[in-house]
Amino acid sequence: MDWFIEKKTPMGKWSPQIVNGEKPTEMTVDGPVTFRNAPMAVPASLRGFPVDLIKDCLSPDGKFHDLDLAEFGAFLRDPSRKTMVVPVCQ
Repeated sequence: MDWFIEKKTPMGKWSPQIVNGEKPTEMTVDGPVTFRNAPMAVPASLRGFPVDLIKDCLSPDGKFHDLDLAEFGAFLRDPSRKTMVVPVCQ
């Protein structure tokens, strides 16, 4: 399984990452790490896309956070056959 996490860097920024395998924990062999949110399983509709796009969909402040991820993933895989209207937040 793939997991999306945002890990705090030593500089205090959030680093988005995709982790394969078991659900990540905050205790690692290198010591404790801080996650922005609990690790989230990457939906099947988003697997295989770049981490920045997945961040835009799963991060709390991502620009596509409120979209239907199954519909958005289908659109990304074949944009020529579909039209997608994305609501603009103001």
